[in-house]
Amino acid sequence: MVSLKQLPPKHYLQAFILFLVMMSIAFTTRWVSGKKMLFEVLWDPSALQLVYPGDRLEAAAIQQGKLALWNPYRGFGSTLLMPTGGQLAHLPKWLCWLSGGDNALETAILLRLVFAAFFTYLLARGVGLSHPAGLLAGNGFMFCGYFRQFVNFMDIDVVMSYPLATLFLLRFFRERKFFDCLFSLLSGYLVISGGHPESVYYLGAITLSIALFAWLEKSFTSSENPALGLLNSLFLAVFLILVWHISLCVTLPFWEMVRNGWVYHPEGMGRLHMDISHLIALLTPVFDPWLQLPERLSGNLAQFTLIPSYLGLVLVSLALLSVLDLHKLNPLACYFLIISLFLAGIFFGLPGFNLLSALPGVERLQNFRYPQPILALAVAMLAGFGFDRLAHPVSRKFYLGLLSGLGIWLICHLFSFRIFLLRSPLFLAAAILLLVFLAAVLFAYIRKPDLALLKPDFKSVIFAACALELFCYFVFASPFYGAEAFKLEKPSFLKNTTIEPE
Repeated sequence: MVSLKQLPPKHYLQAFILFLVMMSIAFTTRWVSGKKMLFEVLWDPSALQLVYPGDRLEAAAIQQGKLALWNPYRGFGSTLLMPTGGQLAHLPKWLCWLSGGDNALETAILLRLVFAAFFTYLLARGVGLSHPAGLLAGNGFMFCGYFRQFVNFMDIDVVMSYPLATLFLLRFFRERKFFDCLFSLLSGYLVISGGHPESVYYLGAITLSIALFAWLEKSFTSSENPALGLLNSLFLAVFLILVWHISLCVTLPFWEMVRNGWVYHPEGMGRLHMDISHLIALLTPVFDPWLQLPERLSGNLAQFTLIPSYLGLVLVSLALLSVLDLHKLNPLACYFLIISLFLAGIFFGLPGFNLLSALPGVERLQNFRYPQPILALAVAMLAGFGFDRLAHPVSRKFYLGLLSGLGIWLICHLFSFRIFLLRSPLFLAAAILLLVFLAAVLFAYIRKPDLALLKPDFKSVIFAACALELFCYFVFASPFYGAEAFKLEKPSFLKNTTIEPE
């Protein structure tokens, strides 16, 4: 793997500034009309019913020099579940605590998404991708449908550190260096201290999957005894998980989280899955993936996703390009491919995978929801590998074929839903933006020769198309309940507590 110390510092600065500017523009579309992303509800209103007043309570306590060891809005009132002290390493949370106002909470949401993109960029460069490919992967993860759906939900504190944990876990299990072990522990601590029980469970799954991948890779390239190598990898994985569980001040809270987190959802929740006939929803949020309700399951569990966790047409096409030639597939790209296929099988309840969702404990998890950002991360990384392949003319021809095929599939669905889509002003606005973009690209190629130095190349056009598509989805997504439906002017807890913010 590539040493991050060898990369030019200006690349890090360029990446962070790019992600910050793009996300700030997206948020500004709400700010100019006096609204906030903080109060938008696309799927789950508990972000405003629990997370928002909980953050205000913790901020009010810290402003008086106290730590909220118990927060009635965390874990539905569990005694110790993730107190404020467990999140001291999360920089965006300090904005919430030191200010406590809505503007600070809004800025913290923005920074969480920017950090998620920047950590993905670090992961991409660490596995050998180029600077532009890293930017594309970070942009793809930052603007993915899951973040748009749950932009104000507390599990983003956990999810934003997934790429960083993946990077150092890959380095540690492949190279077995002490430095990588320390940073694996640190990045894992950032995930665990994020405060969301269910998202934390998947860190163990990521760790075990990377341990098994590193063992398989070594078994083909090293003379090490395969059985001994497997035992070593599993031992290190269990060691990391145990250290995370007993780290610093989150020992008791984490134990309570593990113990209680399994019962937050009713039995059978884990068997909910999306209907495979709505696979098109992974390309665009225009089509909603209704969750398939298994037979002999309570009708009370019938839920649906209003805005699907889309990945983007261009991003998915680049990811497919990366795996066209399996014989030349990078081992790390192979890992992300396996993760993508495995999670897709879980989401859509394919035969065999549905048995995993029925395991004790696992059947209580929202397996259709919380692993989605891991899929988005894996596909974004594959798209980065595919983007680097565009340097070869042959790959460009294959890519145009892939993009055309997916485009035809999408157009067929758009035609079927044309009556509904043409009534939507948001759909028409997005279509106009797309036409303007295509016209600008066409103009760039036919203008006067003296401006040839400014003529964009093929990769630049694809990069811009990917960024514009995901940006439009993020901006034009409209809250089903209305932008102000769940807005809380003043949290009700302030009426019954002596901790008042100034």
